[in-house]
Amino acid sequence: MKKIKLLSFGSLDISDLKKTDIKNNFFISIEFDIGKNIKEGQDTFMFFLSDIGGLEKYLENEFKHNESIVLNNIIVVKEYSYEFILNYLDLNITSKLKELSEKDIWKYLNLNYLYIDD
Repeated sequence: MKKIKLLSFGSLDISDLKKTDIKNNFFISIEFDIGKNIKEGQDTFMFFLSDIGGLEKYLENEFKHNESIVLNNIIVVKEYSYEFILNYLDLNITSKLKELSEKDIWKYLNLNYLYIDD
């Protein structure tokens, strides 16, 4: 039986995560696709990556429309780093896909990330 693996990742907010010149006040989505292979289909999950300034702007905007906000799936870093994204995905996605059963993988992903229903 083929094991589920990380197939790809990217951002709807930035066309090239590796070559971007983000400095500060950012709040971006990171989407990643998992599956057994592309032909069999894939599932997409996401999380947000932000620095403190970007999180503040996000919260200010959200409070214009809401009285309360639940913060899930947001990772706050001091500064943007493509290497951070690679390390995060390796530690929190790739390694989990290797060590968990298929049933537990879906529980883990749905608990910790936002599922994108195409």
